[in-house]
Amino acid sequence: MSHVGRALLANRRPGEALAPLRRGQAIITHGAVVDADDHAELLFALAQALWPSTPDRAEAIVLAREAHARYVQAGYRSEATDVSAWMQRVAPSAR
Repeated sequence: MSHVGRALLANRRPGEALAPLRRGQAIITHGAVVDADDHAELLFALAQALWPSTPDRAEAIVLAREAHARYVQAGYRSEATDVSAWMQRVAPSAR
C-alpha cells in the first residue's frame, strides 16, 4: 500500500496518495512489524501528501517530526536531514 502512495506522491498526486498511505499506516498501527526506516519513510510520505491536501497541516508536522525521530533513532542521519529540510522549507516556525 505504501509503495503505491509513495509512487503517487512522486508523480505529484498527493491527494491520491493519501488513501494508500493511510492504509499502510493503519496496517502498522494494528501490529504489522516493519523496519524503523520503512515506518519513518511511510510517515514522512504521509506528511508530504497531507501538506498540500488539507488546510489543517498540524498532522503533517506531527508525522514529519515522528519520521525524523525514527530516522535518528535508527541511525539514518541523511534521511533525518531530508525531513528537517522539508520542515524548514514548508513550515519554518514548526521546527
